[in-house]
Parts: sequence; structure tokens; C-alpha cells
Amino acid sequence: MWCQFRSQLSSLVRENFNLKSVAGVRSYLESRSKVSAIINARIALAIAIKYKQHCVRHVVMVGEEGYLAGVVTPNNLLHALDPVEMHANVELLEHTVAEQTQELMTVNERLQKEAILRTEVEEQLRLLNENLEEQIKQRTLELIRANSQLKQEIAERAIAESEVRRLNAELEQRVAERTAQLAASNAELQQEISERRLLEEKLHFSENKVRAIFEAMTDIVLVLDRRGNVEVLPTNTAAFGEADLDLVNQTIAHFFDDENPDNWWLVIQQVLDTRETFNFDYSLKVGGREVWFAACISVLSKDAVIWVARNISLRKLAESALCKKMKN
Repeated sequence: MWCQFRSQLSSLVRENFNLKSVAGVRSYLESRSKVSAIINARIALAIAIKYKQHCVRHVVMVGEEGYLAGVVTPNNLLHALDPVEMHANVELLEHTVAEQTQELMTVNERLQKEAILRTEVEEQLRLLNENLEEQIKQRTLELIRANSQLKQEIAERAIAESEVRRLNAELEQRVAERTAQLAASNAELQQEISERRLLEEKLHFSENKVRAIFEAMTDIVLVLDRRGNVEVLPTNTAAFGEADLDLVNQTIAHFFDDENPDNWWLVIQQVLDTRETFNFDYSLKVGGREVWFAACISVLSKDAVIWVARNISLRKLAESALCKKMKN
């Protein structure tokens, strides 16, 4: 206000108003418009009050050239104001103050409403902030649990992968060992196959050899066991000169002939019990004549023997002729 006062005084000095007298101040106030006069009156009144508050007796005014322009005192200001005009200014000021007070009250109410609204908004924001913080805490706990579970799963997976690698290495070792075993078994099998092929060749050769031997034999060859089974081995019995006669069948039939005084099964049983070869001669009636055989029974296995019967008819005839000749 003091600065404004000095500014007003300076303007008065620049406009060459005589502030040394009351008439000069009044003439300055009358030169303004009504609104400006009211404002300047308010300023003058306020300046006078400031004079009293600050115990200022006078203010020396200096022009732009630095010369003394005048001296302003509180009495100069108060005498320069018309009482009626001053009263009107006071009423106008009171009305203005009332309007401004009403405006201030309206603004205050609006500000209070805005403050209440802002308080409500801040409360909502606080609640939202608390809710958000709670959600963040909950989400953080969930993330911590998920992270812990993920770490546990990673650790378990690492253990599982380590176990898988161990099992894979063990499996590879087993596969290698099994492959080596299979290779060895394959080599053994190949060797066994080669040996069996050799044995088959030898057996085939032996079979051919035995077959050739049996085909060259003119004897009756039988295989007999304890259960009474009879197996005939193929020999060339047609070389007996008795091709029209089945000597083998008659020999077999003789084993099962109840009227045969010689029980040949007892002889078979004796050979199996003693494990010793037994030789004897026997004859068959074939076509009204007698055919002689020399039988040789030998052990073939635990429960079987081989019967080899050779035709000795010619030898018997020679012996009979020799006996007759010797008797004569």
C-alpha cells in the first residue's frame, strides 16, 4: 500500500497538481471519473490511515529533474476529500465489500463443496489404493508361491533329468553289454550251426553209408524192446532167392505165435538182463521146405535189442550131406 501511495503521489507531481493546498488535491480528484475518484478516494483514505499508523507527518515529493515538487501531509489528504463524497464512497465501498463478501461466500461454499467432493474422491482413492495394495500383496504372495513351486518343479525336473541321464547311460551300457552278448551268442550260434551242418553232413553220410550197408545185407535185421515193439530195418532180403516169400513177416509172426515151443521173448528178456550177446539157430517152414537162419541178439539200448538173422540154409544142406557121406 505504501508503495502504491508513493506511486499515486508521484503521478500527481508529474501532472503538475498543487498538493500543497486542499484545493489542489480536490481539483485532482474532481478531474477523474467517478470510478477513478472512488478508487483514488479509497487510496487517499488508506494513505491517511497509513500516515497515522506509521506516524508519518509529511512526505517530500521530488520531480523528475530532482527539484522539490511539494510536501504531502495527512491533513492535506483528509481536507482534499469531500465529506458527502467520502460518505458516498464509504457506502459504495461497503456495498462493494458486501458484494465481494457474498462472492467470497459463494466461492467459499463452492470451494467447500469441492473440498468435500475432493475429500470423497480422496477417500475413494484411498480405498482404491488400499484395495490395490491388498491386491498387489495378494498377487505378490501368489507370485512368491508360484515362484517357489516353479523352483521346486525345476529342481524336481533337474533331478528327473539327472535320473533319466543315469538310466539312459545304464540302458546304453546294458544295450552295449547285451549287444556284446548277442554278438557272442551269434558267433556261438554260427559256430553251432556250422557244427550242426557238419554233423548233418556226417549224419547224412552215415545214413547213406548205413543205408548202403543195409541194402548190401541179405540178413533179417529187427529191433525189439521190452514192450513187445518190433521195428524192421530195410535190408535186401530178396537176395535169399526166396523173393516170392515174405521171410521177414514170418519171422515176426513167429514171435507172436502161441504154438511156438520156443518163446523168443524170453530170450530177448535174458539178453536185456545179462547185457550179453546170444546166438542160436532156428528154422522156418517155407513152401513145404525148411529154411534155416543163424540169429545173433545183441543189446542196442537199455530196453531194446537188435536181432540179426542170416540165411544158413545152404550151410545146413552142406552139413547134412557131409553127415550122410560120412555115415556111408
